Amino acid sequence: MYAVNTLSYLMDFAYGYSKLEERIAQFNNPRAIIPEKIIRGSSIALKTSLLALNLIQSIMILRSASTPSLLQMKEWEASIREMDIPTSITNALVDYDRGYISLSSAIEQGLFVPVTDFAKTISDKGMLEEKKYIEMLKADPSNAQRPVYEWDDEGDCMVKTYKPIDLKECEANLKDFNLQYNARSVASLLFHMGIFDKTTAFYYNLTQTLSQPPQQQQPQQQQPQQQQVQQQPTDFETRQQQITQYVQHFDNRFPVQPFNDDPFDLLSKDSLPQPLHNDRILSQKICQITHNPIRFIVGDPDGIHFYERSAIRQWLNTGHFRSPVTYTDLQVNDLRQLPTTQALIDARLGEHQRAVNNVVRLILRRPLSQQNQQLERDALNEIRGTSVTTSTSTQGQDNQS
Repeated sequence: MYAVNTLSYLMDFAYGYSKLEERIAQFNNPRAIIPEKIIRGSSIALKTSLLALNLIQSIMILRSASTPSLLQMKEWEASIREMDIPTSITNALVDYDRGYISLSSAIEQGLFVPVTDFAKTISDKGMLEEKKYIEMLKADPSNAQRPVYEWDDEGDCMVKTYKPIDLKECEANLKDFNLQYNARSVASLLFHMGIFDKTTAFYYNLTQTLSQPPQQQQPQQQQPQQQQVQQQPTDFETRQQQITQYVQHFDNRFPVQPFNDDPFDLLSKDSLPQPLHNDRILSQKICQITHNPIRFIVGDPDGIHFYERSAIRQWLNTGHFRSPVTYTDLQVNDLRQLPTTQALIDARLGEHQRAVNNVVRLILRRPLSQQNQQLERDALNEIRGTSVTTSTSTQGQDNQS
């Protein structure tokens, strides 16, 4: 029995470690927004706690720890797994919305896996409780008692009274919990292997195949030899065509401005320079993707959030057809043009541009400092000395000739 429990803990540890790596990678995704990072971070905390508990319980079983100690660890694990159920559901919904997994996989990973793991933990906890009562009965048969629970009007399970421990009752309960644990362990293993997702995909493909009408085979003589069957585009190609059309529509609705490489031309930049991020006017409109002040503004359909044009275009170009903030369907026609706000941004940049031009003009007219003036005189003397030496050597050569 201990070997089975140890193997179960190690399998849970391996699965939890793989999910933890996946959640950390999703948390570090630079495209992940703040609400998604909060969801991923809570899942990382719970997965880390479960990994630590599984590792500790495995060590305790190998060292033949006492039953009350194992029961205490199992109660902590049950509490964490209960909190992990809504977190797993939320993560699965986010993964499905991002297109990382299918709907059946989201149901399996978000609901079936955490629920069966929680049920398996409850069965294991029940077995440890019955073992504890049997040990209490063997240690002190006359005073060994177990609590009797009942549900109150508020739905809480409370201790009603205590009764003497019955060995036959404990053995019967232990047998029932053992059967439940084995059945739930098998179900948990199957769900970890993705049996529901694979079965759903198999029957879906089978249904699609059976629902197609049978194709009538025509005689080969009636088919022209030069006629070729047009190859149907794949799902990936169709998706790419849809993305291309979506981005082209966006470029037509929000045309790009011409840029140049002049370092002093602020109006020709596609983003604001870093020193202008603290500007009183420009810092009022922050992009929800880059979290920087906006140069070319595009409004979200909700009328509250705003995006940098290049950032929301890149978001659409990667196949995201939902708002990065509200997760609702995002159509190009729903994105708001804000010409007055854009004119305010251009006007503020125009003020900075005039200031930059004045500073550059002053620097061009400003004389050199005393140290640099001395350096200038030394440079002139160096040039003159070179020219004088050259002319003198030339004159000596002429006299010799």
